[in-house]
Amino acid sequence: MKYGTKQFWSSSLARLSTDSDYPALTAILLLAMALRWWSPALMSDLWYDEIFSLAVAQQPFGQMMHLLTGAESNPPLYFVMLHFWLKLGDSDLHAQLFSLLFAPASVVAMYRLASLIGSRQVSLLACLLFAVSQSTINYSVEVRHYSLFLFLSILSTYYFLSIILRSDLESELLSRTLAVWAKYSIATTLVIYTHWFGLLLPLIHILGLVIYRRRQPNLYLQFVLSLLAMGILCLPLSLFLWGQVRLQESIGGFSWAEKPNWHSLVTVISFLAGGKNLAVLAVMIFLIVYLSNKRQRGGDKTFLRHVCFFGSYILMPLVTVGIGSQVLARYSLFVPRYFLPFTVGVCVLLSLSLLRVDKRIALFSIVLFIAYPVIKAFKHSKVPERPYSQIALELPCELRPGVLIAHLSPMSYNPVRHYRQGCSTTEKVLWIEDVGRGYILRRDVAGGLLDQSDSIELHSALRGFSDIWIIIDQVDQDPGLRLVCDQLKHGSSLNLESEKVFGLCLLQHYSVPQQIL
Repeated sequence: MKYGTKQFWSSSLARLSTDSDYPALTAILLLAMALRWWSPALMSDLWYDEIFSLAVAQQPFGQMMHLLTGAESNPPLYFVMLHFWLKLGDSDLHAQLFSLLFAPASVVAMYRLASLIGSRQVSLLACLLFAVSQSTINYSVEVRHYSLFLFLSILSTYYFLSIILRSDLESELLSRTLAVWAKYSIATTLVIYTHWFGLLLPLIHILGLVIYRRRQPNLYLQFVLSLLAMGILCLPLSLFLWGQVRLQESIGGFSWAEKPNWHSLVTVISFLAGGKNLAVLAVMIFLIVYLSNKRQRGGDKTFLRHVCFFGSYILMPLVTVGIGSQVLARYSLFVPRYFLPFTVGVCVLLSLSLLRVDKRIALFSIVLFIAYPVIKAFKHSKVPERPYSQIALELPCELRPGVLIAHLSPMSYNPVRHYRQGCSTTEKVLWIEDVGRGYILRRDVAGGLLDQSDSIELHSALRGFSDIWIIIDQVDQDPGLRLVCDQLKHGSSLNLESEKVFGLCLLQHYSVPQQIL
């Protein structure tokens, strides 16, 4: 079997065209693309993070790289690729299609990865579960780095396992083995250039060497050399990391994410499984297989090693990030979507487990895993979430004296402005002097994406305007913003003229009494 990048795709196509997996995998690919094309995420408004990606990638190249050392908190690869992709078009759909390109590639890569550790039934089932995972569907179309991150991480683990699981490793030509290690190093380096959580992959792979107990000294030496190569290739990233840490320190740390607790742990596990109900079902299946395998004397050692490796594929990131977030007082990185690549571990473990339980239980479980995203796509396809574009239609567009459109944070400010291009109305982000600016506004101003003129102090707004529209985005949970909202409702003499709800956004129209003016 050949394992080069070109050989990866050519051997995949050759294998699929000659065996009975071709019709089944084709059907899975079609299902995956259909679920993503009709996904509510593809038809909904772009939210803050996606608008942020566009704002950064649309800058001149030099300015974009400058922003990536501060305003953005991730490595630069995705933004550089998006920058050149946007030269072909600038619509929302065009930007989303860039992420969507990696969806079929990820499905094929997942199939090849699973084929290394099991039968064709395991490969197809893991591929199917991956294709219908609600988490992979949602982030396959988001204008962020997650789809690229997912694909490259699968490719990295594929190259890793394709070496250590080969029975003919001792007799393999050294040049060919080193070539595979080189491709593994490049793939893993690209993962790290896409997201900082890519640094977790080599740690997982170190555990893989221990779990699979390969006793060839050359194998460990080659792995160490590949780590050194990755370290050298990643040296330029130190400039981005230093700039990003320095900016975060200046605004009080990475403070918006929830600290790890039981609630956040359940949220992440549910995300990995594709939903809370599916997470419960997955845990039940794992328990059934564990108990049945425990009763067998000695158990299946190969199966247990696969379970241990892909179990560590899930647990090691959770434990590492959880401990780090608890130790670092002003930082928490326990964000569900950051763990997206590790859904691979759930899919592989489920495929191995479902083939070991009663066929009726397995079939019922598979139907549930498929039905959940299908029903959700059908349910929400006719009512996509478009709060920002709907708010943009409600707001006045022409510049008029005394009219202010105010946002509690850039969380709504950037998306609404995106859908109000061409409008000249005065539009600002609110803050209170004694409370301070919210985390996102401070980050955007300090990072250079916004400037001081884009914000306005609440009391200045009350004195200078007679007609105020206020947009409150409930996604932003900054405690300072809650105080701003409370003061607007209870501490001021504004007259509420109208109030409308658009998804998770609240649009309020106030008039300011003459005595305040």
